[in-house]
Amino acid sequence: HNLSPHFFNLPDFYYNIPSFTFNIFTDGSKTSHCTSAGFIIYSHNHSPVAGKVFLHELYVFQAEAVAVSQALSLHIIPMLNHHSPRLLIDIFSDSRSVLSSLSHTKIKISTINTLVHHLNVVGQSHHVHLHWVPGHQNIKGNEEADHLARSNHETLAQYNNITYSSPNILPPLSHVKRKLKLLKKIAIKNITSQSNAKNKLKSFIHLIANSKTLPKLFKTSNTNTIRLLTHVLSGHSHLN
Repeated sequence: HNLSPHFFNLPDFYYNIPSFTFNIFTDGSKTSHCTSAGFIIYSHNHSPVAGKVFLHELYVFQAEAVAVSQALSLHIIPMLNHHSPRLLIDIFSDSRSVLSSLSHTKIKISTINTLVHHLNVVGQSHHVHLHWVPGHQNIKGNEEADHLARSNHETLAQYNNITYSSPNILPPLSHVKRKLKLLKKIAIKNITSQSNAKNKLKSFIHLIANSKTLPKLFKTSNTNTIRLLTHVLSGHSHLN
């Protein structure tokens, strides 16, 4: 659903929420240092629950999806059981790409698959509505989620109820391919310079069990081997 910005300016939307209703706003952010995500959950007779998610080597698209997944997996799913009353969960995101990707019949991105799983778990017995909201339009919930995604620990001290998480999520396939090509070029140009490769790709090398032999591996491997390794490292292989 697409809702107009003025809908979110109504005080009742944040402070007089009906029982068993949860309004979740999410956002993702990418800086030169890292990628992160934030979410905030408004509910009946409770102070807002905030969340900060630390990520590495991900695109904003993935961060947006992870924000929704973390909000559901950390705060909504744990409260569900056979005796739970039927909940109404409204999720508000400013990412059209994430929302549209949920309708695809074949999903190859692991973060979207995880999100679909969490939505299905909740949606089996409860009402879940997904809404697109325009970003940077002074919509309180969206601005709060954006602030959570962009801010550091010190700035977030204002939140009384906040959770921090750092899920282990593999980077997208296209990102891995680009990094592997760069590593291969470094290995070919200077096969003996292990430290050079590590310095330029230290944020990526940790995914590889034996980085010291990796340059030699790329030097002697054929295209099919490199392609298979790319799929394994990125989590896009049936071997994972």
